[in-house]
Order: sequence, then structure tokens, then C-alpha cells
Amino acid sequence: MVCVGDKDYGTTVTTCPYENKLLPDFPREVKFRKIAIPVKVFELRTGKLVSSRTVQIGGGSWPGSLSYTTYGTIDTGPPSEVYVTPSTSDIRSLFRPLRCTRTGRGSPTSASWRCRWTRAAIPTIPS
Repeated sequence: MVCVGDKDYGTTVTTCPYENKLLPDFPREVKFRKIAIPVKVFELRTGKLVSSRTVQIGGGSWPGSLSYTTYGTIDTGPPSEVYVTPSTSDIRSLFRPLRCTRTGRGSPTSASWRCRWTRAAIPTIPS
């Protein structure tokens, strides 16, 4: 069983200038950051923790405009950091390297399973 936690900001992909309506001559730098997600893999039969790491999802950045909240007529500008926008393939590629193999005999529900990430180049954040 694979469990994922709440997202957080990962590595900065790029920084782009955006202007706001209040101060168009002073653009604000916005960091586009990967999405960092803690992932834990458990053996289904025993509940044993098999793998635990934080992985990062990349994606597109630098859209022509950003949506953000203004307060009445006050426009404080865009946020200083935002998540990249992952595609479906970005999300799939995150879990593709996870391989689970049966280590015992018997039916899939009674056998032991071992899961591991098969590619060392998976972007991770040290725990």
C-alpha cells in the first residue's frame, strides 16, 4: 500500500518577474517550485514499512498570468512562490519507478511483498 502525505514546496525550478496593477514598474519575483510529497510504502499483509521518502513532482512553470487574491481595491501582487503545474505524465512518472515483487509463496494476499524505488535518479528531499 502506498500512502502519500500533504504537499509542500520542493526545489525551485525557475524564478519569473510578474507585475501587479498597483506597482507595474516594480515587478515581483515569483519562484516556481516542485511539489514535494512524503511517500510511505507498507506491506499490505503485515503493515510493515517498506520504504519512506519525500519525492518531488516537476511540471510546467511561468504562465502568462497568475491568479491570486486581492483585498477590495488593494492589490498586493502575486505570491512570492507557487507550485509548478504537473501534467498527468509528470504524476505517473513519479510512481513508475516503484516496483513491488512477491518474496514468498502462496496467493498474492498471503505472500510477502518487497517494494523499492528502481531508479536512483528519482528527485528526493533528504529526510
